[in-house]
Formats: sequence, C-alpha cells, structure tokens
Amino acid sequence: MAGVTDWRLRGDDTQPPGLRIIEILDPGCGQDNVLFRLLVMREHSVSPEGESITLRYFELEAGSGGMAVHPFTGMYRRLADGAESVSLTGGSVGLSSAYLRGHRLGTYLQDEIVRWAAQWPNAKVQPIVLSDIDAYEENKSRRNRYYEQFGIVFDYSGPECSSGVSQGLCAGDLTPVSPDVWRKSIKEYDLIDYLRRHSAEKVKLLRDIQKLHANIDFQQQVIRDSQARPFKWAMNHFANRYPYAAPSVLTLSGLMLLLWAVV
Repeated sequence: MAGVTDWRLRGDDTQPPGLRIIEILDPGCGQDNVLFRLLVMREHSVSPEGESITLRYFELEAGSGGMAVHPFTGMYRRLADGAESVSLTGGSVGLSSAYLRGHRLGTYLQDEIVRWAAQWPNAKVQPIVLSDIDAYEENKSRRNRYYEQFGIVFDYSGPECSSGVSQGLCAGDLTPVSPDVWRKSIKEYDLIDYLRRHSAEKVKLLRDIQKLHANIDFQQQVIRDSQARPFKWAMNHFANRYPYAAPSVLTLSGLMLLLWAVV
C-alpha cells in the first residue's frame, strides 16, 4: 500500500485546504455576486486495510439545510493477494439541496476524490451503477456527463441511456478535470485566512459606522444651532464658506442693520 497521501492534488502547485470556505458565484453577474457559502471539511484515515477520504460540506446561509446528508467519499483497499481497488462514490453521490446543483459543486468535490484515487494507478475502480430512478429529464444528461468528464465509460441500457454500469478501468485511467472548469463559479479560501479577512472587514465596518454616527451628531448640532440663532448661523456659515467675501458682506450687513435701527 502506498500509505503516503500527497495533498498537492491539482498539479498546479495548489493544495486544497482540509478546512475551507467556498463561495458559489453567479458567473453572469461578476465575481462579487455570491449565491451561497459552504464550509468544506476533509477527513482522511489510514488503516491496515487501506485508506479513505471524506469531504463533508455545511451550508452557511440562514435557513439552509445544514450538514450534507451524503458526503463525497473515496476508499482504497489492498487485499492479502495484492489486488487493489478504489471506490469513487462510497455507494452514492448527490447534493443535499436542489439549489446547489448546476454550479459545478459536485464536480469540484468529486475531482478531489478522483485525484486522491490516482495515487494508486493500478487499483481497479469499483463499478458505478446508474439507476433509471434518478434519470428524470432535467438530471439524466447532467448525471451522465458528470461521470464521463472523469474518463469513466458506461455500458448504457434503458431508454435514452437512463441506466448503466461503468466499464472496468484503473485509477490511473481516470482524467481529473482542469480547475478552470469550476473556478468560474467557485472561489476557495482557507478557513483561517477567510476568518481573518472577514474579521478585518468587520473592524473596518465598525469604524465606518462610528464615523457616520459622529457625522450625524455633528449635523444634528448644526441644525439645532441654525434653529436657535438663524442669522448668526447664516453669517458664520457664509464666512466659513466664502472667507474672502465675508468681510465685505459683514460690513454691508452691519450698515443695513444700522439703517434699520435708525428708521
């Protein structure tokens, strides 16, 4: 058994963090339009029988479904006779909420399982069975493409490829997807870095709020002064705004007051 897991799985000098936040974006509305945020946790275990990897995700939006019911799982086993096998699904694959589908989240998670399994290139990939139960119209083509993008070939049966069983292949025959496939709709952050960034943003927002409150207090005081002594406030305001013209205006105003008093 290999027994050494290299988490530099993507082939581009990036390492998927064990604890991470991912933001699911709307590609048509720019990189700042975040639809959902999820916490992704990777668990890895080693035993005398083999290794396993589990990717769990937790929906962070208010009112969401919470922890995923069906995590993404991969398993490696080596028998006493030296035969090796890997499972890419742990029995089933699916996203817990319908609104998460169609954003490359499944591809993002499954790709990590596929790259992990590629450590044992000679291991036989356990067959993947497609059922016609989940082959409803809006899901069937997407489901089939989902597996085929990793180099998995099926012997299809049923009407319009609604069911089938994967052909035999080794883990070394799998084809991970390019990160560019999911990076248009998914941004990935290390959990600690993400929390630090949002903590800094929170501090900045609190300071901005304090400045706004101070400005509101100042403006309210200005309103009170203008209401209590409107003429004095108007003269002071004019003098502050037009300092070069203020002496002439003040002199003229004084003469007008003097004439008004004489009359």
